[in-house]
Amino acid sequence: MFKVFLEETERQNHNGLESKFDFIREFARYNIGDFPIYYFPRKFGAILMSIEEIKHPKIHFSPLIKSYLKNYNFFEFDILGHLFSIPTSRNYIWMIDKYLIESMKLKKEHFHVPIQLEYLTQVDLLLDIMNQ
Repeated sequence: MFKVFLEETERQNHNGLESKFDFIREFARYNIGDFPIYYFPRKFGAILMSIEEIKHPKIHFSPLIKSYLKNYNFFEFDILGHLFSIPTSRNYIWMIDKYLIESMKLKKEHFHVPIQLEYLTQVDLLLDIMNQ
């Protein structure tokens, strides 16, 4: 996921090669460091998507996402109905609490409190939420 962030920020914003992202390259390429991935579990099964988005998933740098990047050094992205967040600063620990509070203010209606992923099985890949 970190590598996807680097590729997309370079493709869309032309800044993926900046030195501030060296720690992400070190982590993604050489497994140096330990950086979290957060997953926001959905409260409801309804996921609105276009057929085009399903066929060709995209990562968007919306104004809200850009504000999270600028103010908290976190990047949120949705992939086929799954919402993830990753730190974009080596010193993410200083902003994590403030970021999660601000992020959840906007999401509390539709998402549970995020969990820090340890295993891929923690993600509802089969969208079991749709059966509840």
